[in-house]
Amino acid sequence: MNLALRGNPGRKLSGSGAVKEMARTYGANLAGISDVARINGVVDQLQNDASGRTILDAVDMNDLFMPYKPSVQARQLQLYRPADYLPDGKSVLVLGMRYPEAALERAGKPPAEAVGPYVFVQYQVHRELTILALKVVKTLQEHGYQAALTHDLTHLGTETGSPRGLHTAPINNAVEAVCAGLGQLTWNRAAYTEEYGINQGFIAIVTDMPLQADSVLPASIPAVCASCHKCLDACPVTAFEPEKKLDLAIGTEKYDFMPLETNRCRWATRYALTNKDGFEHNGSALDLRPGQNLDEEMLTEALRQRDPINKFRPTIVQSCRVVCPLQKKS
Repeated sequence: MNLALRGNPGRKLSGSGAVKEMARTYGANLAGISDVARINGVVDQLQNDASGRTILDAVDMNDLFMPYKPSVQARQLQLYRPADYLPDGKSVLVLGMRYPEAALERAGKPPAEAVGPYVFVQYQVHRELTILALKVVKTLQEHGYQAALTHDLTHLGTETGSPRGLHTAPINNAVEAVCAGLGQLTWNRAAYTEEYGINQGFIAIVTDMPLQADSVLPASIPAVCASCHKCLDACPVTAFEPEKKLDLAIGTEKYDFMPLETNRCRWATRYALTNKDGFEHNGSALDLRPGQNLDEEMLTEALRQRDPINKFRPTIVQSCRVVCPLQKKS
């Protein structure tokens, strides 16, 4: 007896349309499907770039309101594939949830210079995405399929610091969303959608249910980014690496993929060691910039300078998004 189906006699979930509609019923604003091969193709193309990158993970060994006592560990960046979550996976369902565009549009701007609304929606949208994705996973399981959710399927993303703890960064699952036909990849590693611009978060579900993949959208956005460059200029830690820009084939389309030095990005957005990504609007005076060769020792020494009172409540709004003209739908 299949216990996954017990309590649901006569129910039948069939086809991509039914799965998407089910996800929308649970609260998804966007739903798209990629096959496993398309995701694997992206990983194959980015594997060489990833193989030469090291990620620095820092943990504070002290309690709240005490000086930051960092423990920093280095690890090699490892990209993941759908099979790492579900060996028999056949399809990847990517779900998107919008947030109010005013949260980003007004972040840090006078007269209020507030970043709190943006910080909150980033946390809340991924919290709600997790809840709806769990409902989708359970529904798939009730119908006899396996499923696993992930906030960062390929591990091209990172985490953002907040007063509520770490949560997934806005860049997470953006490439996966492009693979699922939901949007186009921008230079600041967002997925631009016709519905909401760059004002949404994404979560991915790997399942062994065979689903029809959606078509990848025509790549018109790379030309917009190439004539703009605002995100590259705005980054306070020069985390983007335009000299290493790659041509990324997704389906039949070619997108610009902007490599990101994750440790430099984390310096600002996870560890808040510079206040220029929003934290200055919450009273932080610390504005350190990473040297050219960012290593464990440099990160350790910088973290020791974090204020013991505000160290647990970084308020982050990514400068590369604040300046992006693609905030709003066209």
